Amino acid sequence: MKFFYQVSLRVVYFFIPFFGWFIPKLKRWYDGQKIDYPTIDDSKPIIWLHTPSYGEFEQGTPVLKALKEKFPNHNVLVSFFSPSGYEAKRNHPLIDYAVYLPFDFPNRVNTFLDHFNPKVALFVKYDFWMNLLNETHERKIPIIYFSSIFRPTQYFFRFPNSWFTRQLKKVDYFFVQNRTSQDLLEAYSFTGVYTIGDTRIDQVIENADSTFENKVIENWLSKNDLPILILGSTWNNDIELWKAFILKNQYRCIIAPHEIDENNLAFIEKQMSGTSRLSSQNPNSKHLIIDKLGLLKYMYRFATITYIGGGFGKGIHNTLEPSVYGKPVLFGPKFDKFQEAKDLIELGIGFNIENEAQLSAIIQKLTPEKRENIKSEANKYFEEKAGATDFIMKTIKEYL
Repeated sequence: MKFFYQVSLRVVYFFIPFFGWFIPKLKRWYDGQKIDYPTIDDSKPIIWLHTPSYGEFEQGTPVLKALKEKFPNHNVLVSFFSPSGYEAKRNHPLIDYAVYLPFDFPNRVNTFLDHFNPKVALFVKYDFWMNLLNETHERKIPIIYFSSIFRPTQYFFRFPNSWFTRQLKKVDYFFVQNRTSQDLLEAYSFTGVYTIGDTRIDQVIENADSTFENKVIENWLSKNDLPILILGSTWNNDIELWKAFILKNQYRCIIAPHEIDENNLAFIEKQMSGTSRLSSQNPNSKHLIIDKLGLLKYMYRFATITYIGGGFGKGIHNTLEPSVYGKPVLFGPKFDKFQEAKDLIELGIGFNIENEAQLSAIIQKLTPEKRENIKSEANKYFEEKAGATDFIMKTIKEYL
């Protein structure tokens, strides 16, 4: 399996420039692999935090903040796999060094580790690169994964004694989101496994407690008192699902596409009449399109009902961001990989929909009294689930 993995890496990397002509995001990633590493300050040891993409950066932000607060004499290196994370967050004020994660060739991994020489390696949720794990372990750098979820269908459980599984066992700690993940890892003789929950809980609580001011949005909200429907992180099929309902019912909509590019914005405008973009600075339409990153997580506080996109594609996006405000949250059927979505459904805060008929039926049941009950259940849920960051920091302290 080791030989197959190494050969596969070479084959994939060889074809990436070709596919990059047709997939701009892939080309940006490929170009990012060529960026030189920044000069480092040798007087400060480095803590390495890997966040695969934008969502995982948000998930890891509570840990990043705690690192900067508790270890001021260290610098923090944050690596990204995806351009969406690197391009949006590379200049974040809490990051000392931001880089693309090197592609998993042993020589590139060693160059990366030689340059930064981190004292500890933290990985948000996933991204299991076998050469990276091996070389990091060989240098006796502690490896910690947090907010992870594991399922029996993942490839390293299909062949429990394989090279892949042996590499994964070089991780020192797995801080997982649920007991099911812990039981699964321990059944295959993994050690250092603890169920501590999701650091996103700590992050969204902080978001909800933050003040948020935006004169353009406040002006738009003041136009009338219709209930507000927020469609967050939408894809085109999400818009197609909702357009008939919105046309027939008295709601004002705030729509935030998952990818903010001209094609997606134009698609929304074509599918739904009466829209204007936030960037127009003076939106007078019934519906508002958010064409700027970083605002959505604060705007859910204005919603009456929320919907999270992605559930008719690869999987739903962040359902914790709206539910922390006590809002009912609807989402599509692809939620089985997301523990928090299952929790929200069980508590009656989240609702899975598969078509417009279900959508309409659920919204009819979300009376003011029902929404008040949802708010109460949400408050209890977040109070019980907070604290994963503190647990992680106690472990990191052992190494620094």
